[in-house]
Amino acid sequence: PPGFTRMVLDGVVNKDDLRYKCVDSFETILKQSEYVVVEGTGHIGVGSIIDLNNAQVAASLGVDVVIVAPGGLGVSFDMLAVNYALLKEHGVKLKGVVLNKVDPS
Repeated sequence: PPGFTRMVLDGVVNKDDLRYKCVDSFETILKQSEYVVVEGTGHIGVGSIIDLNNAQVAASLGVDVVIVAPGGLGVSFDMLAVNYALLKEHGVKLKGVVLNKVDPS
């Protein structure tokens, strides 16, 4: 909802509670499923302002990551380098990359 980040920064919403809800929800779904695909929000660093980014969530869930990146030559490499560094910092394994909207030229 609008203002959610401010609510976390101001302590109205506790980030540890958010992490717990993510892990608890994931474990509940995992128990009922053969496999689970978890989709993050935006790039790997989303959530860094509240110290709960996508890499941290992936680490908390114990899952590997596949990154979907734009297909341009420079932007793809740059985006992957930054995202990979953040995954590595949090001990998350990068399992693959999907390049989206690749220009055939």
